[in-house]
Amino acid sequence: MIYFYPETFDIRLNRDNCLIYFLFGNDIFLIHDSIKKIVKKLQLFGIKQIFKFDIQDDTNWPKIFSLMTNRDLFYSNKIIILKITNGDLNKLVEKELLFLMNHINKNIFLIIYGFKLKKDSDLLKNNSNNMIYIVCNYFENYFRFSQWLVKKVEDMSLKLEQNVDRLFFYLYQRNLFKLQQFLYYFKIVYPDGIIKLSRIKKDLEINFFCFTPFHWIRALLLGDMKGSWLILKKIQKNKTSLKSLLRIIQNIIILIIDFKNTNNFLKLKKILTEYDYYLISESLIIHSIKRLSLEKLNLILKILIQSELNIYFDSNMVWRKLEILSLLFSNKKKIPAFFIYD
Repeated sequence: MIYFYPETFDIRLNRDNCLIYFLFGNDIFLIHDSIKKIVKKLQLFGIKQIFKFDIQDDTNWPKIFSLMTNRDLFYSNKIIILKITNGDLNKLVEKELLFLMNHINKNIFLIIYGFKLKKDSDLLKNNSNNMIYIVCNYFENYFRFSQWLVKKVEDMSLKLEQNVDRLFFYLYQRNLFKLQQFLYYFKIVYPDGIIKLSRIKKDLEINFFCFTPFHWIRALLLGDMKGSWLILKKIQKNKTSLKSLLRIIQNIIILIIDFKNTNNFLKLKKILTEYDYYLISESLIIHSIKRLSLEKLNLILKILIQSELNIYFDSNMVWRKLEILSLLFSNKKKIPAFFIYD
C-alpha cells in the first residue's frame, strides 16, 4: 500500500497502472477529482467498460465478483468503482472487499472510495505495490493547497499571478467545487489564461467583500499577520457587525484557553460542529493551542474585553485594537509597546 495526497499522486499515476485505488477523506470534490484523473489515465490504455456500485447492506456482491471474473469477447479490461455509502466500513463489507481484492487480476482496476476508513482496517494491511491510498481531506495547509492549485491551473492551461493562490486559499479552501467553477469561467472570459488579482476584483466581481469573520479568524489562527490584517480591513469596509465579530473571536479564544488548560481534545470536534464554525477546523485549533502561550492568550482576551466595553463609545478605537491581534497571533516573540492600547 502506497499513500499519496491528491496534489502528489500524479507522479505515481504517470508511471504505471495500479490495480486497486483507495480514496477516503472529508473533501468530496478531491475524491471525485482524483477518480476522474485515474479513470482518464486508464482510458488511455483502451479501457472502455466502467461499472459503478453503491456499497450498502443489500449489495449484490456475486454480481460484482462475476464482472471481475467474466471475460468479454471484445473488452476484457474493466474499471469497477465502489462507493461506500454508509460512512464507516463494517466487518461484513470489509470481508467482501477483501475477497474481491484477493481475486483481482491484471484486467480489472478497482476504485474504492468513501468518507472514512479506520487505521486498523484489514484493507490497509496489504503491502502490495499495486495498491494506492489517496488521502482526500480538506486542505488545512496553504502550501499543500498551493501545490494542488498550481497543478490544477496548469492542467487547464491557465497561469497564476503571484499571491492569487493565497487569496484562493482563504476564499475556497473548503469549497473547491466553487473554485473550479470560477477557473472555468475565467478561462472563457480571458483567452490568455492569466489569472490576475486586478481581473478577479474588477471584472469578475470576486472581490475582498467575500471575506467573512471566519476568514479573518482563520488567518489569525494560522499566524498570518499580513493576511489577517488585510482581511480585517476589508470586512471593516464591508460594515461587518463589530458585536458579532467580537463574540465569535471571544468564543474561539475562550475555547483555546479552556482546552489548553485541560489538554483534552475529545469534545473539540463536537463543539466546533455545534457552533457551525465551518472554516475553523479541529486541527487548526489544536495547532493554535500548542503554538500560543497562555500569556498571549490572556492578553488577547483582555484586548477583546476592553473592545467590547468601548464598542458603543468609539468603534474606530475598537477596530484599531483588533488590528493588534494580527501581531499577537503571529510568531513574533516580543510585542512592541506601541501596539498595546490602554
